[in-house]
Amino acid sequence: MSLIGIDGGWNLLTLRAQENTTVTPAPPTPYVSIFDLTEGPSATELAPTQPDPTGETEVSPTTAVNQPDATSAAPARIPSIFDPPSANTDQSNTGQTATEQANPAQPTRIPSIFDPPSESGSSGQPSAEPTRIQSIFDSSTGTGGSTTGGTTDPAQPTPYVSVFDMMQSSVIRFEGEERPDKEYCLSCHANPYLQLALPSGEIISVTVDEEEYAESVHGQHGTEGYRCIRCHDGMNEYPHEAVTATTARELQIEYSASCVECHTDMYDDTLDGVHFDLLANGNENAAVCADCHTGHGVQRLNDETTDEPLPESGITSVEMCTTCHADVFEHYASSVHGEALLAGNNDMPTCADCHGIHNTEGPTNDSSFRLFSPQTCAKCHSDEQLMAKYDVSTDVFDTYVSDFHGTTVMLFQKTAADQDFNAPVCVDCHGVHDISPIDAADSPVLRDNLITTCRRCHPDASSDFPAAWLGHYPPTLERTPLVALAQLFYNIFIPVVIGGLVLFVITDIYRRLSNRREEH
Repeated sequence: MSLIGIDGGWNLLTLRAQENTTVTPAPPTPYVSIFDLTEGPSATELAPTQPDPTGETEVSPTTAVNQPDATSAAPARIPSIFDPPSANTDQSNTGQTATEQANPAQPTRIPSIFDPPSESGSSGQPSAEPTRIQSIFDSSTGTGGSTTGGTTDPAQPTPYVSVFDMMQSSVIRFEGEERPDKEYCLSCHANPYLQLALPSGEIISVTVDEEEYAESVHGQHGTEGYRCIRCHDGMNEYPHEAVTATTARELQIEYSASCVECHTDMYDDTLDGVHFDLLANGNENAAVCADCHTGHGVQRLNDETTDEPLPESGITSVEMCTTCHADVFEHYASSVHGEALLAGNNDMPTCADCHGIHNTEGPTNDSSFRLFSPQTCAKCHSDEQLMAKYDVSTDVFDTYVSDFHGTTVMLFQKTAADQDFNAPVCVDCHGVHDISPIDAADSPVLRDNLITTCRRCHPDASSDFPAAWLGHYPPTLERTPLVALAQLFYNIFIPVVIGGLVLFVITDIYRRLSNRREEH
């Protein structure tokens, strides 16, 4: 019993001694970072000491050193675009030397258009001078972008080719038996950025569209077209002669005068037109050749063989006039003529049909324009074949000149064409540019509106005054039977009466002569 007690007491003391022993807790495993030192204790020193499971081994607090190991502590680097190119791209970071890990390499530059051409074995770093972007303004001398001594010369572009390149003289003259061809001129004037500064401060383009000229009537003349020098006389020297015009408009007027060299007859016609009268009186806005026909894109408006107007010439001429006469075009476009023309009907009269082409006439420059306007309208309205398509009477002119209005007008035409007159003509009743169909609600010759039209000249006209006018249709038994019968009566009665009087006078004379012979 005593031995058991001693043994139990010993065990109890042993357990209390173990309870009083202080155990140091194990240090945590450090978080591995690419910023840890690459040199340090070995993996054995780095690893913490764990307590013996038997409880007989003491834990030393000095053995737990929180330092990374050179072999196992270094983490795998994340690849980056800034890492230098490695000698072997398949080699992992764990195979890098200590020097490579300790000394980070320079990052690889992102390629740029401004970087110089790289040489083999270069470090990938940019040099001091970038490669120049080519420009047409760069000089024609240089090394073409070669690299010497760490610098890069500007890369040279191909210069714009001109006949005047490499010319040494101060004045360049075209030499040859013939005048310079258009290729000679286009070597400069095909440049889309070529401009001319005028004394007025205006800057105008002097670029010539080669395709536009090639498709023009001048560009298609012969096999090669007309040469530029045909209109631009004196331009075979460079620098060209100084421009005398101060404004762009003056320059356009000057060049339009060159048309007379080939188109003498047409140019002479313009001298009698309203546009030339305005221009001669100082109005520079008056139309000249280039305003209607353009400069280099002149197109033919008549057939080359028959000289008849081309089908599209009508709408083309209207578009030309609209450039200056936009307000007139608005009235014309809403008229019976304009609506049909814009819908594609080329039978309709256009500006040129009434006002002329080069000898443009109007009431402002020609006092007889209004007086002779019935003949202008009759050019179409007396055409039986044309009027039959639209069921319009062709007797409009004959019926007009046979009534009191037309008779008066015809007398003025024969005796005093340059004087004012009080008889109405076609435009006074039907309108000028805004002619409406005769059955339109706003037509001035509609029966319901006719009294208003008549009172323009006859302010005291009664409501039944327009009934005396029969229109432009001759009287017939179907339309106006009473008038037709009365006209038939007078057509028979008047000649018979006059013929009877003439016969009476003749027989009387014969009787008197016979009586004298009998007396002698």
